[in-house]
Amino acid sequence: MTDGALVQAPGPAWAPAAILVVDDEANKRLAIRSMLEPLGHAIVDADCGREALHAVMRQSFAVILMDVHMPLMDGYEAARRIRRLRHLSRTPIIFITAFGAGESETANAYASGAVDFIFTPVVPVVLQAKVSAFVELFVQSQELQRSLKSITDLNTALRNSEVRSRAVLHNVADAIVTAGESGLIESLNRSARRLFDYREEEVIGQPLQLIIAPSRHDEFLNARTPQSRRRAKDLPPTSTETVGVRRGGACFAMEMDLSEVQIGERAITIACIRDVSDKKDYTESLEHQMLHDDLTGLPNRTLFSDRLQRAIASVESAGEPLGVLLVDLDEFGVPTTISQASVTARSFRRSPNGCAARCAARTPSRAWVAARSGSFPPARPTWK
Repeated sequence: MTDGALVQAPGPAWAPAAILVVDDEANKRLAIRSMLEPLGHAIVDADCGREALHAVMRQSFAVILMDVHMPLMDGYEAARRIRRLRHLSRTPIIFITAFGAGESETANAYASGAVDFIFTPVVPVVLQAKVSAFVELFVQSQELQRSLKSITDLNTALRNSEVRSRAVLHNVADAIVTAGESGLIESLNRSARRLFDYREEEVIGQPLQLIIAPSRHDEFLNARTPQSRRRAKDLPPTSTETVGVRRGGACFAMEMDLSEVQIGERAITIACIRDVSDKKDYTESLEHQMLHDDLTGLPNRTLFSDRLQRAIASVESAGEPLGVLLVDLDEFGVPTTISQASVTARSFRRSPNGCAARCAARTPSRAWVAARSGSFPPARPTWK
C-alpha cells in the first residue's frame, strides 16, 4: 500500500516536476518526505518496486529516490524495469543505501540505471541539493521540449500554408508570375505555363519583359519604373492592357494587373495576367456591327457622322477649307444603277472676315463620282 495518493499528470508531455520516493518502510518514506517538502514539489510514495512501476506508468517524475533493499523486488530490479520503458530511459534514479556499500554493490547499482547515491543516515541539505539539481534539469528539459514542439508546429504550419498557397496558385484561372526587385522572374503558376507555353526552368531568372511583345517593352518598363521607386505597401495594383508573346513568338492581347508586396526587406512584383484576345475580338466585332451596314458591310450613317465631325474639327482647328459631298441614295437595291439620286454638295471655305460661306448645288453626275471614289476619312485602326 502507498502512504500518499498519486499525483495525476495533466498530460504526457508537460508534466509538473514530481518526486517519487520508493521504500518499504513507512517511517523512512515519511522522513524523506519531510526533508523534501521545503522544495515545494509534488511527492509520490511507493512501498515496493512493483508499486513504483505502476506509478511511473501514470506520470513522469523529475527524479526517483529508491531504497536498494526491499522484499519481493529490490531496488536494482525495479530500476532495470523502469529503464526498459522508453519514456523513462533518462529519468534519474538515486539509490538510498547504507554507508560503506562495497564496490560490487556500487557497480551493480550503476549497471541497473542509477545515477547517484545517498547514504544513510540521510543529511537533509545533501538530499535537497541533489534533488534540486535533478529537478532543475527536468524543468529545463520540459522547456526545451515545449520550444522544440512550438518550432515543429510552426514549421508544419508554414509547410501546410505553403502547400495550400501553391495549390491555390496552381489552380486559379489567371496566370500569375512573380519577379524580384531586379525584375527577374522567380515563379509562375500552372496557368502561366499554359498561357505562354514555357516550362518553369526556361523562364526562372529571365527578365519579366520576356513575356511582353518586343514592341511594348518600353511601355511596360515606363509603367513599372514608378512602382520600383516607391514602397510597395503604398501602391495599389495597377491594371494595364498590353500585348503578350508566347514562346513560339505568337502575340496576343492580354490584361496585366501589377502589384508589389513587401516581404521583409524585399519587394516582390506579382503579375496577374489574363488573355483578353477573345474578348477584344468580340468587342471589335460588336463595334463593326454598330458602324457598318449588315447587308453591304459599308460604313453606316453613325460612322459617317463620326468621321465627318472629326474632319470638320480638324480643318477648323487648322484654318483650312473643307468640301463636303453628301450622296443620298433612295430605294437602293440594284447594284448596277443608282436611281433617284439626290445630291447636295456643300463647300466650306474661309472668308476674309473669318465667316464660312456656303453654296449648294444638285449635280447627279458629281454624286455618282463621289460615291464611287469612296472619299471618306480613314477609319480608326484596330489592334493587330
